Amino acid sequence: MCFDEWTDEQRDAVFSIRDLSTVAEAGFEEALTSACNTAQSSLVLATGPLVRFVFINTPSGERNRLLAVAHHLVVDVFSWRILLEDLQTALEQLLT
Repeated sequence: MCFDEWTDEQRDAVFSIRDLSTVAEAGFEEALTSACNTAQSSLVLATGPLVRFVFINTPSGERNRLLAVAHHLVVDVFSWRILLEDLQTALEQLLT
């Protein structure tokens, strides 16, 4: 599904779920790349959203992924490092 095919609600959502669990293992990397590119290209400075989180269900279900993208004017490389460290800490606390 490309950005043009999204509903208005999906375009405005900061968090969404992409179910790639039914994608064949051989085509998963291509589907994952497409989902990531779609999320990145959907960021529009003038109208938003400026950040987007996409939870991706994988075929195995064991290594689901969370994609976080932000417009380059919103988050710099140093802030990403801090945010990702905090996210990792939060996830580790949830798992214990």
